Amino acid sequence: MASANKQLLSQPQRVFESRDLTNQPTNDDTRNTLLKLQLERAHMVQQYAPTWPAVKELDRKINAVEANIRHEASRPGSYVQREVRNPAVDFLRNRIVSLDVESRALASQLAELDRQYNDAQVREAELRDADHKIHDLERQRDVQENVQRQISLRAASVRVADTVTAAHNANVSVVQAPTAPYTGSFMGYSYLVGMIVAGLTAGIAGTLVASRLRRVFVVSREVERALLLPVLGEFATADKLVASPAGRVEIANLAAILMDDPAITRKLALGQPTLLQVTGLEQTATTGLAEALASELAEHQGLRTLFIDVTAPGTTGATTGLTPSTLPNLWTVTVSPLSLQGRSRDLPANLSKAADIVVIACPGSSRDNAVRRLARIADASIMVVVAEKTQSEPARDLRDAVLAAGGRIAGFAFTGRYAVFPGLMQRWT
Repeated sequence: MASANKQLLSQPQRVFESRDLTNQPTNDDTRNTLLKLQLERAHMVQQYAPTWPAVKELDRKINAVEANIRHEASRPGSYVQREVRNPAVDFLRNRIVSLDVESRALASQLAELDRQYNDAQVREAELRDADHKIHDLERQRDVQENVQRQISLRAASVRVADTVTAAHNANVSVVQAPTAPYTGSFMGYSYLVGMIVAGLTAGIAGTLVASRLRRVFVVSREVERALLLPVLGEFATADKLVASPAGRVEIANLAAILMDDPAITRKLALGQPTLLQVTGLEQTATTGLAEALASELAEHQGLRTLFIDVTAPGTTGATTGLTPSTLPNLWTVTVSPLSLQGRSRDLPANLSKAADIVVIACPGSSRDNAVRRLARIADASIMVVVAEKTQSEPARDLRDAVLAAGGRIAGFAFTGRYAVFPGLMQRWT
């Protein structure tokens, strides 16, 4: 760094770059004037004789300008010299800055090495002290082990000697105490508790096995998990729902839920007939719930309702004409599944002036063609699930058949509800 500073001081700030020499002035007005006079004389000669006074005056001026040009040519030429900053100065300055940064970094590294060296010395001293302590502890352990070994050997020999002495001197050995215990032991309570625990364990295991092997539904939560459908209502029984006060309340709630459906509300507002399909695997529960729903819509909702009872396949059911019921807005008709072949597509157009809403009870399985045909044209379908009768696999197949046909399932109605567990245990199931 000192050498670089010394060289920087000896270097000049500016150095020679180039020099330009010329003998021609930058702005030659004399030559411009000569050219102008020569052009003017040529123009005058074309018009006048060379002896005319004006031409002679031009000749005199031209001679004077030429003499001036010859005089200017005899003068020495001018030059331009350029100087620039010395590049060696910038190089030396950059080198000095780099050396300064390197010296500072080396100083920092040296300080860090000194600190690490001091720490290593302290750590070495600590390890040396720890090694001395470990060596002392090992020697103490060896001494204690030797002492313990000697004591054990001596104790065994002393014990053997005492045993031999006692056996040699003793004449009577006590095998059992001569008196019986004052209090006896009764194991009946322990056996009773064990039997109760075993009975509870067996009952719980049997319940779990029965739940796994059971194919029918017991509560509505099982139906929701298996079919992935919402529950629209739970009924104690599907027979004579309108006759009992509790049944009327439950069927009224079901009708209110259906009337809040956006698709049904839109069609009723446009004056178009709405088709509701009530389907299920059990004919009695399906027909009873559909008939009760139709009565509720006609009586309390004020809708012109047509109830169509489609008999289950394999049963004897003849097609009957349109029969009015005791309610003013309710009509009933019974048809067979064969009568719907080829006519289900035209059913909405045929019923456009007959009723506001049509409730179709169509019990059957996933293999019945009538269920699929009605699901395709119905605005909403309701599945009826009966507790302890409807099996899970056929119910799932019926749901898939309705959805595959293009139908929309609003939910399911659960019938045959009863309290499986009493009291507080009902809320935990």
